[in-house]
Amino acid sequence: MKLSLFPILLIFPVLCFAQSEHITPKSMFELLYPRWQEGLIQPRTFFDSFNAEDFEIEEIGFVRMERTRCYGACPAYDVSISRTGEVLYTGVANVEKIGSYRGNITNSRDLNRLRLYIKKINYFNMQSMFRPLVTDSATVYTEVTLGNSRVKAIMNYANGGPVELWGLEQLIDHIIEGIEWQEN
Repeated sequence: MKLSLFPILLIFPVLCFAQSEHITPKSMFELLYPRWQEGLIQPRTFFDSFNAEDFEIEEIGFVRMERTRCYGACPAYDVSISRTGEVLYTGVANVEKIGSYRGNITNSRDLNRLRLYIKKINYFNMQSMFRPLVTDSATVYTEVTLGNSRVKAIMNYANGGPVELWGLEQLIDHIIEGIEWQEN
Protein backbone atom coordinates (compact mmCIF):
# COMPACT_ATOMS: atom_id res chain seq x y z
CA MET A 1 0.00 0.00 0.00
CA LYS A 2 2.80 2.44 0.87
CA LEU A 3 4.52 1.89 -2.49
CA SER A 4 1.37 2.60 -4.49
CA LEU A 5 0.82 5.98 -2.77
CA PHE A 6 4.41 7.12 -3.26
CA PRO A 7 4.08 8.03 -7.00
CA ILE A 8 0.84 9.89 -6.27
CA LEU A 9 2.56 11.93 -3.55
CA LEU A 10 5.33 12.81 -5.99
CA ILE A 11 2.96 13.83 -8.77
CA PHE A 12 0.44 15.76 -6.63
CA PRO A 13 2.54 18.95 -6.24
CA VAL A 14 3.24 18.96 -9.98
CA LEU A 15 -0.47 18.70 -10.76
CA CYS A 16 -1.26 21.49 -8.32
CA PHE A 17 1.14 23.87 -10.05
CA ALA A 18 0.60 22.58 -13.60
CA GLN A 19 -2.12 25.13 -14.29
CA SER A 20 0.03 28.04 -13.17
CA GLU A 21 2.98 29.53 -14.98
CA HIS A 22 6.53 28.61 -14.07
CA ILE A 23 7.04 28.93 -10.30
CA THR A 24 9.94 31.26 -9.54
CA PRO A 25 11.30 32.64 -6.27
CA LYS A 26 9.49 35.89 -7.10
CA SER A 27 6.16 34.13 -7.59
CA MET A 28 6.62 32.22 -4.33
CA PHE A 29 7.35 35.52 -2.59
CA GLU A 30 4.18 36.92 -4.15
CA LEU A 31 2.21 34.06 -2.64
CA LEU A 32 3.71 34.75 0.77
CA TYR A 33 3.49 38.52 0.72
CA PRO A 34 0.25 39.85 -0.80
CA ARG A 35 1.34 43.44 -0.13
CA TRP A 36 4.18 42.92 -2.61
CA GLN A 37 1.76 41.48 -5.16
CA GLU A 38 -0.36 44.62 -4.87
CA GLY A 39 2.75 46.74 -5.51
CA LEU A 40 2.69 48.29 -2.05
CA ILE A 41 6.24 47.19 -1.26
CA GLN A 42 9.25 45.89 -3.16
CA PRO A 43 11.33 42.94 -1.90
CA ARG A 44 14.51 44.98 -1.38
CA THR A 45 12.60 47.59 0.64
CA PHE A 46 10.45 45.16 2.63
CA PHE A 47 12.45 45.65 5.83
CA ASP A 48 12.63 49.41 5.22
CA SER A 49 8.85 49.62 5.61
CA PHE A 50 8.95 49.68 9.43
CA ASN A 51 8.87 53.04 11.21
CA ALA A 52 10.64 53.48 14.53
CA GLU A 53 7.78 55.69 15.74
CA ASP A 54 5.41 52.71 15.61
CA PHE A 55 7.22 50.81 18.35
CA GLU A 56 8.56 51.12 21.82
CA ILE A 57 11.76 49.11 21.51
CA GLU A 58 13.46 47.41 24.41
CA GLU A 59 17.22 47.17 24.11
CA ILE A 60 18.28 43.94 22.43
CA GLY A 61 21.27 42.35 24.14
CA PHE A 62 22.06 40.05 21.25
CA VAL A 63 20.53 38.07 18.40
CA ARG A 64 21.84 34.63 17.51
CA MET A 65 21.03 32.33 14.61
CA GLU A 66 22.35 28.85 13.91
CA ARG A 67 21.71 26.95 10.70
CA THR A 68 22.37 23.21 10.99
CA ARG A 69 23.40 20.62 8.43
CA CYS A 70 20.94 18.53 6.47
CA TYR A 71 21.31 15.45 4.27
CA GLY A 72 22.31 17.68 1.37
CA ALA A 73 24.26 20.88 0.82
CA CYS A 74 22.55 23.08 3.40
CA PRO A 75 24.72 25.89 4.73
CA ALA A 76 25.70 25.28 8.35
CA TYR A 77 26.90 28.22 10.45
CA ASP A 78 26.33 30.16 13.64
CA VAL A 79 26.12 33.96 13.87
CA SER A 80 25.71 36.22 16.91
CA ILE A 81 24.96 39.94 16.69
CA SER A 82 25.51 42.11 19.78
CA ARG A 83 23.70 45.32 20.68
CA THR A 84 26.77 47.29 19.56
CA GLY A 85 26.85 45.66 16.12
CA GLU A 86 29.74 43.30 16.80
CA VAL A 87 29.18 40.04 14.93
CA LEU A 88 30.71 36.64 15.61
CA TYR A 89 30.45 34.06 12.84
CA THR A 90 31.43 30.40 12.78
CA GLY A 91 31.15 28.64 9.43
CA VAL A 92 30.73 24.86 9.71
CA ALA A 93 29.85 23.42 6.27
CA ASN A 94 28.67 24.42 2.78
CA VAL A 95 29.53 28.10 3.31
CA GLU A 96 32.18 30.35 1.80
CA LYS A 97 33.98 30.91 5.11
CA ILE A 98 34.75 27.92 7.33
CA GLY A 99 36.01 28.70 10.83
CA SER A 100 35.59 31.60 13.26
CA TYR A 101 35.35 35.20 12.11
CA ARG A 102 34.61 38.57 13.66
CA GLY A 103 33.14 41.68 12.08
CA ASN A 104 31.01 44.75 12.71
CA ILE A 105 27.74 46.03 11.34
CA THR A 106 28.69 49.50 10.17
CA ASN A 107 25.19 50.55 9.13
CA SER A 108 23.20 51.36 12.29
CA ARG A 109 20.06 51.25 10.17
CA ASP A 110 20.51 47.47 9.82
CA LEU A 111 20.50 47.07 13.60
CA ASN A 112 17.38 49.22 13.87
CA ARG A 113 15.62 47.18 11.20
CA LEU A 114 16.46 44.01 13.09
CA ARG A 115 15.11 45.41 16.36
CA LEU A 116 11.95 46.70 14.71
CA TYR A 117 11.27 43.47 12.86
CA ILE A 118 11.69 41.38 16.01
CA LYS A 119 9.17 43.63 17.75
CA LYS A 120 6.76 43.73 14.80
CA ILE A 121 6.52 39.93 14.45
CA ASN A 122 5.96 39.43 18.20
CA TYR A 123 8.95 37.13 18.38
CA PHE A 124 8.60 36.67 22.14
CA ASN A 125 5.00 35.45 21.72
CA MET A 126 5.78 32.80 19.10
CA GLN A 127 5.84 29.16 20.07
CA SER A 128 9.31 27.78 20.76
CA MET A 129 9.35 24.86 18.33
CA PHE A 130 8.17 24.32 14.77
CA ARG A 131 8.64 20.78 13.53
CA PRO A 132 6.67 19.51 10.52
CA LEU A 133 6.53 15.78 9.87
CA VAL A 134 9.42 15.61 7.41
CA THR A 135 12.99 14.35 7.66
CA ASP A 136 16.44 15.14 6.32
CA SER A 137 16.03 18.92 6.52
CA ALA A 138 18.01 21.64 8.22
CA THR A 139 17.04 23.34 11.45
CA VAL A 140 17.37 27.05 12.13
CA TYR A 141 17.67 28.13 15.76
CA THR A 142 17.12 31.78 16.57
CA GLU A 143 17.62 33.36 19.96
CA VAL A 144 16.97 36.92 21.10
CA THR A 145 17.96 38.47 24.42
CA LEU A 146 16.23 41.63 25.61
CA GLY A 147 18.11 43.67 28.16
CA ASN A 148 20.25 41.39 30.28
CA SER A 149 17.73 38.74 31.21
CA ARG A 150 14.76 38.02 28.93
CA VAL A 151 15.70 35.27 26.45
CA LYS A 152 13.58 33.58 23.79
CA ALA A 153 14.81 30.75 21.57
CA ILE A 154 12.92 29.20 18.66
CA MET A 155 13.64 26.00 16.75
CA ASN A 156 12.45 26.09 13.13
CA TYR A 157 12.89 22.68 11.50
CA ALA A 158 12.40 22.48 7.71
CA ASN A 159 10.95 26.02 7.62
CA GLY A 160 7.90 24.75 9.47
CA GLY A 161 7.38 28.03 11.30
CA PRO A 162 5.41 31.08 10.24
CA VAL A 163 6.60 33.21 7.35
CA GLU A 164 7.48 35.99 9.81
CA LEU A 165 10.09 33.73 11.40
CA TRP A 166 11.49 32.91 7.96
CA GLY A 167 11.62 36.66 7.34
CA LEU A 168 13.73 37.15 10.49
CA GLU A 169 16.14 34.46 9.32
CA GLN A 170 16.40 36.14 5.91
CA LEU A 171 16.96 39.55 7.49
CA ILE A 172 19.84 38.22 9.60
CA ASP A 173 21.37 36.62 6.48
CA HIS A 174 20.97 39.91 4.60
CA ILE A 175 22.62 41.92 7.37
CA ILE A 176 25.69 39.68 7.58
CA GLU A 177 26.23 39.65 3.79
CA GLY A 178 27.91 43.06 3.78
CA ILE A 179 30.25 42.53 6.73
CA GLU A 180 34.02 42.62 6.25
CA TRP A 181 35.21 39.57 8.19
CA GLN A 182 38.46 39.16 10.09
CA GLU A 183 39.60 35.68 11.02
CA ASN A 184 39.63 34.97 14.78
